[in-house]
Amino acid sequence: MIAALAAAAGVAIDNAGLYEDTRRRQRLSEAISRINQAMLGGADTDEIIALLARQAAELTDADSAMISLPAHDGVSTLVEAVYGLAEGMLGQQFPVEGTVTGQVLTTGKTLVLANIASSAGSRQATQRSSGFPAC
Repeated sequence: MIAALAAAAGVAIDNAGLYEDTRRRQRLSEAISRINQAMLGGADTDEIIALLARQAAELTDADSAMISLPAHDGVSTLVEAVYGLAEGMLGQQFPVEGTVTGQVLTTGKTLVLANIASSAGSRQATQRSSGFPAC
């Protein structure tokens, strides 16, 4: 009887994991579809980048998301889009060398910050393997 209960519990745990994987893939597919629609619908670059930030936050269940792109000077990044609590970061510039922003740019790894406003230009971050690209 105990072995049967253990087997049933194992099946339930496996099914829960499969359901969560399916749900995550569906959310990712929907996000990609929204982004494709915006691009094909003629949205301007700023709107598309803002949509990317929103979708990244929603997919990772984050309070905020920030997208920084390399600045024209080649040694810094410029915050091009924000979503959520990071709105005050829009337009700020951070050096690539020795910063979290630069670390994401050079490694391509997603980083989770406890406080984006105080950490974006610093080294304090925790890497997370979320299965989603760095934003």
